[in-house]
Amino acid sequence: MANTKSISRREFLKGSAAGALGVAAMGLLGACADTSTTPTATPTPTPETVEPASDVPAWLGVEPETGAVAETIETEVLVIGSGTAGWPAALTAAENGAKVLMIERYGYLNTPKDDIGAINSKLQQETEKEFPYLAIDKMQLLKDAVRYANGYVDSDLIKLWMDESGEAVDWYTSVLERKGDFKMWHEGGIGNYNGGGRDAAYATGHSPQQLGERDKATVLREYGEELGVEFMLETTLVKLVKTDGRVTGIIAESKEKGTIQINASKGVIVCTGGYTGNAEMLKALQPETVRVSATGIALTSADNGSGIKAALWAGADMDQVHGTCSFNRAAVDPKTGKGGDKGQWYWFGEQPFMKVNLNGVRFCNESGPYDYMLHSTSMQPGSVYCHIYDANAKAHAEQMQMVGCCRLFPFDNGAPMNIPFDAVWGGMNQGLIDSGHIVVADTLEELAEGLNIPVEPFLEQVKRYNTYAATGVDEEYGKVAYRITPIDTAPFYGVRTCAWLLSTLDGIRINKNMNAIDADHNPIPGLYVCGDASGGFFGNTYFNLVTGMAAGRSVTFGRRAGRIAATEAL
Repeated sequence: MANTKSISRREFLKGSAAGALGVAAMGLLGACADTSTTPTATPTPTPETVEPASDVPAWLGVEPETGAVAETIETEVLVIGSGTAGWPAALTAAENGAKVLMIERYGYLNTPKDDIGAINSKLQQETEKEFPYLAIDKMQLLKDAVRYANGYVDSDLIKLWMDESGEAVDWYTSVLERKGDFKMWHEGGIGNYNGGGRDAAYATGHSPQQLGERDKATVLREYGEELGVEFMLETTLVKLVKTDGRVTGIIAESKEKGTIQINASKGVIVCTGGYTGNAEMLKALQPETVRVSATGIALTSADNGSGIKAALWAGADMDQVHGTCSFNRAAVDPKTGKGGDKGQWYWFGEQPFMKVNLNGVRFCNESGPYDYMLHSTSMQPGSVYCHIYDANAKAHAEQMQMVGCCRLFPFDNGAPMNIPFDAVWGGMNQGLIDSGHIVVADTLEELAEGLNIPVEPFLEQVKRYNTYAATGVDEEYGKVAYRITPIDTAPFYGVRTCAWLLSTLDGIRINKNMNAIDADHNPIPGLYVCGDASGGFFGNTYFNLVTGMAAGRSVTFGRRAGRIAATEAL
């Protein structure tokens, strides 16, 4: 969901010195703030100070003051946040000879996401030999990515991901597979080849299959320790320290040590995520997203935007178009639920069965990027819709040939799906039936009544839709034939569905060296930003038909930032 009326960096920071201290990423700022004195411990350099701007928006605020520093720690590369971008950043920096410290807000290290998007990995090239129709036209993908972003994207960053992602996934595969804990799969399937759908898909996804007891975080930490990477848990970033125009370290709060300063002579890499867990930022920057999203199930609610705010205080610029990656996988109350209500995780919601609004009629093509469905939903009563299917749901879902994490059956090349149909249907869906979120009915009339929608318009809509399924022609919205499946066999199922906010897409502007840049596009030395905290890669919506594009960007750019920071070879 996009909001292009955000305040510009020049507007909300005019009057601020270029050498601002920043706050960052992995904790709640209020809990870290201490209004005593600025740290002056020696031999640590005295950080530069800033006069607060008079027009700073409430969501940004001013950087917190801190008390005396209890301890100063020296490293070369500091990585803030363990996750999809943080792990490759830390491990690659260490592989390139740097002394590396990774800090994490929580008492455990996070696990990277699956569905890592890449082009020309070894696994992908092997798949394409057997399935030539999965070959990727990089220039066409670039044009599609720019179009999906309405041009609000740095094309050079897209090209950089396309050029380096294959090597990054090959490296990531070697790390995970080196002791037999995982097998990496290329997700060989694009769905729409069966019938010429509206939207081209790209087989870019890679997901690791766990073979033993050890999870990804355990395997990655073990490799990091072999390389000499050090880890500090329960350590929350408070300030970025900027000296002589360069980010030279941070002030942090350690549960064990109190207020500490960490100096990073080669660079600080911010990998702290977006701002899905910051209600104030979301309301200010993306009010439409808030309106259509269910509450209570945000996957990345720990992403509080503090890393983004830190970089802004340090002089960086932010995307001016704000958007989210949202799944249409939230089930709300079947009779009264609407966007903004408390929801339950409904993994089956992405399957492109017939969807009707609260008037009982269709309103868009259900087959396409999941954000598109939700953008259309935002224009409907209650910003919610009803997801309708019947007893043949399993056969129909397999026929629909979904891609990425939406797929519930093995891919063309045998790669396993993230979650199999039977686990979704017998586990997740049964729980939602038991809780009343999924309405089950013996007749379509009863289904409409259970969903609290008008019966007659709904029955007429189902009749028309079944005609489209028989003829293979959607006369209303042009849905591709193999994804039009009849609704004619009891029991019938219906769910009131809205958005599940997965991640924000906008962040700190970066250049191809992963350096944060200011409003004049000047790099900020010593400050690198990766993953969901970074921007310039998406605009308005998430291009989910390039499977794993966001996670692939995180792995690729995290690896690039680690190498550049360690070697200082731009």
